[in-house]
Amino acid sequence: MSPAPRAWPESPEVYGYLSLDERGQWLIRGEPISRTSLVEHLQRHYQCDDGGRWFVKNGWQQAFVTLAYLPWVLRVTGAGELINHCQRPVASIKGAAIDEYGALALLTDAGPGLVDSRDLDWALARLAAGDRPVADDDLDDALKVTSGALTALSFRTPCGTLLPVHRVDRDDMAAHFGFVPDPRPTPKARETLQ
Repeated sequence: MSPAPRAWPESPEVYGYLSLDERGQWLIRGEPISRTSLVEHLQRHYQCDDGGRWFVKNGWQQAFVTLAYLPWVLRVTGAGELINHCQRPVASIKGAAIDEYGALALLTDAGPGLVDSRDLDWALARLAAGDRPVADDDLDDALKVTSGALTALSFRTPCGTLLPVHRVDRDDMAAHFGFVPDPRPTPKARETLQ
């Protein structure tokens, strides 16, 4: 059951209440949101500001989202199309990275997203080492590359473009893709809220 609406603070900027887990599940104060209408509202109004902070516009408020990992969770539909956790289709993929655990991150037209672990077969089928499909040894070698460096792997987008794959540590993903995983009020905003 979703938390009661009265748990929401009465301020123009809300921090630390709303979060997104690695499966694309919305949470309020750590509790999963199950109310369909609230989830749909969050999905419709999820966006990013110029500073790389992700938030949900809620009338006059901006509820900043604490991210468990990346701003989007990417899934593959039954028809083989890539969508994000807000059910929006991915129009383009501009970059690819793998972390030290082998999770695949894609820079999409809407921002960076983590390919859902349930769709790793889809991802593996699109990874290549040179002109051949990726093998276990290729993945092992890529995981040994220093964070921030290019691997010998490439990722084939659904439209056929080959993108180089960077190896980026999980803790470096936010800097690599330019987003803020845990937005906090600026000193000026703190003064306004007090």
